[in-house]
Amino acid sequence: MMKPRPSRRDAQEVSRVILQTASALFEEHGIEAVSMHQIAKCAGIGQGTLYRRYANKSDLCMDLIQNQFNRFVEGMDDYIERSVGIPPSEKLCELVRRLLALFEKESKLLGAMQIPSKEEQTRFDFYKSAPYLYLHDRIQQLLAECADGLPGYDAAFTAHLLITSLSPHNYIHLRDVYGLSHERIAEKICASFILPLCSPAPHANPRCP
Repeated sequence: MMKPRPSRRDAQEVSRVILQTASALFEEHGIEAVSMHQIAKCAGIGQGTLYRRYANKSDLCMDLIQNQFNRFVEGMDDYIERSVGIPPSEKLCELVRRLLALFEKESKLLGAMQIPSKEEQTRFDFYKSAPYLYLHDRIQQLLAECADGLPGYDAAFTAHLLITSLSPHNYIHLRDVYGLSHERIAEKICASFILPLCSPAPHANPRCP
């Protein structure tokens, strides 16, 4: 006799238990010290059940911060929608400030996503993830608006480079080695990569501050 398939509600409960267990273990022992085997054992589930939901620890970490990122997206989209008349450079700097504030809040989880454990067969690919795709689309759009009229400017290429410079690994390095706050890092990124696009020049767009 075939066993009944678990209901969607049961599956959601299993996922909730996994995330709660992982969060508690990460808090107690540190993310790098906790294995997928430990998470499955403490959650009272089989390793197969865990790996069907999360291919590796990076995937699990991403799920833990997904709600926070969703709130970042909602807040950023709402800000841009309401920011009629604000220069695109200021919108882009605001995105950088909000993103780095999120990085600071979730720096441990984001840092763990950059470090594959021995048990992981594959590494989390940020460049195929929903956060990267959102950031690239939004940053490319704002860069194109800011550099409107600048001959040969490639907003898509620059958006990728900007996101790369904002990687969790780079952020943690700048914070811990250079001793910079997330506010100061955002200020430097805007001054180096964004505001120069709006510097006074014959091609300057009147929307730039």
